[in-house]
Amino acid sequence: MVRDLAALNKREMLAWDAWGIMHDWARDRSIPDAVAARLDAVAALIASSPPDWKEVREMYESDERLRVPAVVTSQGRRVAVDV
Repeated sequence: MVRDLAALNKREMLAWDAWGIMHDWARDRSIPDAVAARLDAVAALIASSPPDWKEVREMYESDERLRVPAVVTSQGRRVAVDV
């Protein structure tokens, strides 16, 4: 969902790139409730048909945990990206 939100904001990332909110969970631990709630909000927004494009942009821009930063983790390495 985080990558989908980024793509809807013209930031197409690789399937293995991770940043922000994605670092708050891992295979060996559960997703914290606050993170799950934020992801539910992302899912609801991008699943609407058609999406409210203004809200999509505002959600992406207003939350640094969702927005693609200048450096992401890609296959375990820190990689600079063009944002």
